[in-house]
Amino acid sequence: MQQTWALMFNRRTLVRTAIASLGALAMTPLARAAESAPLAAGANPHEPAAGRRFAGATDGVWYWRLPEGPGGPRPIQSWSGAGAGPEGEIYVGGMDHATNTALYRLEAGGGAAPGATLRYVGDARSASRAVGNWQPGEVAEKFHTRPAWDGSRVYVATLSHSNLDDGYRQRRGFHWYAYDTGRDAFQDLSAGEPGGVAAPEAGVVSIVADRRRHLIYGVSQPTGDLYRYDIAAGRTTRLGRPAYGRPYVYGRLYLTAGNPATTPAAGGPYDPAIFDHVHRFDPATGRFEELETWRLRETRAVDAAQCFPTAGLCYLCDNAGNVYRFAEHGPDGPAWSHVGSIDPGAGRNWVFQVSPRGEEAYLLTTEGRFFAMDLPSGRISRHLDLFALEPSLRGLQLYGYDAWDRQGRFYFAAFGRPSAAFDARLVAIDPARFLAAAPTP
Repeated sequence: MQQTWALMFNRRTLVRTAIASLGALAMTPLARAAESAPLAAGANPHEPAAGRRFAGATDGVWYWRLPEGPGGPRPIQSWSGAGAGPEGEIYVGGMDHATNTALYRLEAGGGAAPGATLRYVGDARSASRAVGNWQPGEVAEKFHTRPAWDGSRVYVATLSHSNLDDGYRQRRGFHWYAYDTGRDAFQDLSAGEPGGVAAPEAGVVSIVADRRRHLIYGVSQPTGDLYRYDIAAGRTTRLGRPAYGRPYVYGRLYLTAGNPATTPAAGGPYDPAIFDHVHRFDPATGRFEELETWRLRETRAVDAAQCFPTAGLCYLCDNAGNVYRFAEHGPDGPAWSHVGSIDPGAGRNWVFQVSPRGEEAYLLTTEGRFFAMDLPSGRISRHLDLFALEPSLRGLQLYGYDAWDRQGRFYFAAFGRPSAAFDARLVAIDPARFLAAAPTP
């Protein structure tokens, strides 16, 4: 079962998540992508030139195929989705979902250039081998973490066991990695930690940066433990987890957990008394707390979050398309509310992008449904068949949240099953152009 988590950070206590380490840094040589060129006439849209941009069937849509780097892997999947850097550059992970995973970068403003190139910047195995921190038989199944930045570095972490069972105990613990933009180097940050890993027998499924304190927080799978990485110290601390009353949970940091579809083999149904509301970690006290009045629509983990610190607002969404609002400055203090929901029969929702001004959210489902939601009212303003408008996406997984460039485009990953005949892709949509070009129902 694919497990997903979402981390949200705000200036008070709802979620403070962190990572950090400047210890022994592992470097990998970077492969420079070739000069880009237009996609050849008649080329297969499922297999565009690696790293090079090509236009979709509808105005306002573009694609890049993730290239394979000198250290591998073949990037057939992308469970990291995409993340934006401080200047509007875009980062995305690509993995073979078995042995190794890599990070890619699209330069700031690159999505607007006809020849814009997505380039490989490093991979887990090569970075760790460069500093002697890769053991025989070790794997980096994936970066499930959306790339998160602090200062001049972009951070990710490894997850090498995806199921809700004790198989994670057979894998080495997780590594923190960072792409240093100033040095143009991809680094294994955990090489200087005890045992060369951030924690034994653990993988991280979601991270968020506390840029004020220069910390990175991450949540592990399948146990749901919270870890904090101190960037300056280069050390990871296990902070614990809420009292879930079960060993393994499906959830995201924030803290919410649960999935009504969980099978008996993975622990069975989730107790609403524990899982139908929000939990939080207070870094000031070091305690986990329950917010029983902050209700969820069902016992389902929140999968994605996008915050607007100046306004003190965050919008959050689960994989069923239930959208929530966190307001830091409510009448009686921080407040939580349900905004709206998409059609429950539209498929799993793994893309959630809130417009830069916080007025509208865009949700894309596994069935190819594209929803535009007016956030003040919670009303669905547009509902389109994305697969009909973009046939080359049909049947693919669409994944990612909170990844915008400075030209008003959002980004997500599109990929098939591990046996897919083509590699994962980075997709960009300019919603203004796309909605203008799409037929009105």
